[in-house]
Parts: sequence; structure tokens; C-alpha cells
Amino acid sequence: MAILDAAVLGKCLDRYRGTENLNSALEEYQSIRLPITSKQVLSSRRLGRIEQGLSLPDREPFDPKKESRPSTEECASFCLASSYTRFHVWFHLNVQVI
Repeated sequence: MAILDAAVLGKCLDRYRGTENLNSALEEYQSIRLPITSKQVLSSRRLGRIEQGLSLPDREPFDPKKESRPSTEECASFCLASSYTRFHVWFHLNVQVI
């Protein structure tokens, strides 16, 4: 996440050159990164709760005697979220919005 944060921040600062535009650059950075990092944090928190055996409203508690890692479905969901994140960052870094 830190590398993506730095890349997006660099692009935003480059787009809004000068100290008088610093607030605009930081607002754009936050509008791009906040939804992405929020989704990543929530996914990580969910996987952590599963591995710690804590209850979740939509599944049985994790039992280490029955399985040693999250289910394939949950891993696929996490990978899809990561792929979406990578695309979203790439899009904002490489596509000029008119």
C-alpha cells in the first residue's frame, strides 16, 4: 500500500504544481486512495477475524482443526478486491480524465 500511496501522491503533486495548489493535490489524492485503502483494510480485518476464530455474521467461526486457511472462495474474493485495487490505481495514474 505504501508504494501505491507514494505513486498516487507523486502524480497528484505533479498535476498541481506549486504550493498554492497543494490543497487541491491532497484532496485529489485522498479521493483516489481512501476508497481503495478502506476496502483493503476491511478485507484484511475480515480475514484476520476468520483466522482468529472470531464470529462473523455470515459464516461459522474458523476451526483450526477443520481447516488451516480461509476457504478458496474467500481467497478468490480477496484476490478480486486486490485486482480491482491495482486496476483502479493504474487507471488514475495513466488515464487523463477530461
